Amino acid sequence: MKDSRYFTPAELAKLFGISKQLLLYYDKNDIFSPEFVDENGYRFYVLSQYFTLQIIISLRKLNVSLKEIKAYLKSK
Repeated sequence: MKDSRYFTPAELAKLFGISKQLLLYYDKNDIFSPEFVDENGYRFYVLSQYFTLQIIISLRKLNVSLKEIKAYLKSK
């Protein structure tokens, strides 16, 4: 189901210079989950999530804890 409106984990990871495993880690820890998961289990992200991930990555570079980031994202 590749649609130009969606990023695959590999595409999104490459844009940010991070690993696909980090995206999976964020998903498993309820920090950053894909917008859509198809019946085969493939994950897809939308453009608005690009900006959310940009915030997460920036906050991590500032040594903000994942717990604090998770709380921030839940409250916004």
